[in-house]
Amino acid sequence: SGFMKEKLVENKIDENKINIIPNIVNFSTKRQQKKNNKVLKILYLGLFIENKGILILLKALKEIKEDYICNLYGDGPLLKEITEFIKLNKLENKIVINKRVPYGEVSKLINDHDIIVQPSLVAEALPRTVLDGMANKKLVITTNRGGMRYIIENNVDGIIFNPENKEELVESIKKSFSSKFREKIGNRAYKKVYDLTNESKVISELLKVYNN
Repeated sequence: SGFMKEKLVENKIDENKINIIPNIVNFSTKRQQKKNNKVLKILYLGLFIENKGILILLKALKEIKEDYICNLYGDGPLLKEITEFIKLNKLENKIVINKRVPYGEVSKLINDHDIIVQPSLVAEALPRTVLDGMANKKLVITTNRGGMRYIIENNVDGIIFNPENKEELVESIKKSFSSKFREKIGNRAYKKVYDLTNESKVISELLKVYNN
């Protein structure tokens, strides 16, 4: 990712010797049909640990009065704290904790939801969930940490927020209640990811590197 290139250059690696080639996304397995939910369905996929930003997400959701369902899929040491937060704030009808699922089921889960929130507090190269969400024409809301800011252009093909500012996440989620906004962003996200990660494109880029 662009983030990894940035780190390599910081460590004195010659920029001209670095090629960024993304992983292939298999679009034949994606389900791009339009999904109309009665209420906004929000998806979080990941570990229940502080660095993943799940507590920031919960605090933001607490501020949103509109109807929504947020499914949390994962496990981890914060499970008890998350459960207590949901109960304390009477959010049992809005936030649901689910067991971690195998990767083969992720695409179906993504398709069943309206938006994907990836609220990581730390720099990550590029979470697979972000690419899968975009490949399924979904609105992805993520942070300005690591590789996410290199793949998503804010309010163009996704939403980028500062995880140190809870209100930014609140406003980002509120924007996503507009189905027209979600559809516009989702279509642009799909096109960007397809252009970057389809099999033909990635193989072509690999061959260029090997031939040089």
